[in-house]
Amino acid sequence: MPDPHLQTLLSLTAADALGAATEFKTPEAIRARYGETFTDYQPGSVFGFAPGEGTDDSQMTVATLLGYGRGGGLESVLAALRAWLEAGPPDVGGLTRAALRSGTLDGGVRAWAESGFQSAGNGGLMRIAAVWVAGFTGEVLARESATVTALTHADPRCVSASVFLTAFLEALHAEQPYRNAAEAALRVMDGLDARRVLLDAGILGLTTRAAHDTFRERERQARAQVRARVRAGLEGHVTSQSGFVLDTLEAAVAHAGAASWLACVEPAVLRGDDSDTVACVVGAMAGARGLEVPAHLLPPLCLGHSWPGWEREWPCTEHFPAVVAAARDRD
Repeated sequence: MPDPHLQTLLSLTAADALGAATEFKTPEAIRARYGETFTDYQPGSVFGFAPGEGTDDSQMTVATLLGYGRGGGLESVLAALRAWLEAGPPDVGGLTRAALRSGTLDGGVRAWAESGFQSAGNGGLMRIAAVWVAGFTGEVLARESATVTALTHADPRCVSASVFLTAFLEALHAEQPYRNAAEAALRVMDGLDARRVLLDAGILGLTTRAAHDTFRERERQARAQVRARVRAGLEGHVTSQSGFVLDTLEAAVAHAGAASWLACVEPAVLRGDDSDTVACVVGAMAGARGLEVPAHLLPPLCLGHSWPGWEREWPCTEHFPAVVAAARDRD
């Protein structure tokens, strides 16, 4: 039987690569150039990714797994993400860049503070499936998802969305019905004291007191906003495919309940905007459900960047098994 964690990593990377060509384009422009269907990798990435290359979404997912594989926990994950950044990837989110440049566990908190506590992009959500792929489960999965997200995206909306997503992956893998799995994941999110988790990890602290106070004031509302967006997505509602974390989460939930892998991923690709990230999150959900990636998408699949531990020309199908195995054997 195929390893479900490996299959999920391949699924999210293939979905990311499929969405690379339509990122930042309108649905009208996408249909004018590519037609009414989108079932294979295409040229046209604004960042120059070749057909079949994964973007920063899947690159950072793999970087997180490489960090786990080297041991050392959160510090190793941070070091691996910084190694990826220092190699000059073609696409890096502004908040991610600011957070990782600091080189400290509280870099994401400081970047959030510098934004006036306003930035809540999807740069943590897009890579957080790595924590489930690495084999964390239950309460440990929830705690790890909160801390790994906050390395770059410390807004409570980002943290809560990630805790929901990894719990959702776990419930989907356990073959819970889609809606039931979402409600179970929301309960996990509601049951986690994320502020305490970030304090215990040294991500929030005395030197970032204003961020701590803001997080505490907004956490309850953030969880309510995630609940509302997840439930809207379950009803098929898509507000936007923007880079705002709640837009991405809602859209992914709306798309990922379809009957086949392409039926989940293709609508995200055809809607454009931040299509690679929405598709990547959809791909993680579809992979956890056990939906098979179309066979023709796997042989050409690569990552569109080289950094320590990964070479751009490496086929994902050949090199992902070792990455996943090392991350799961981290202890």
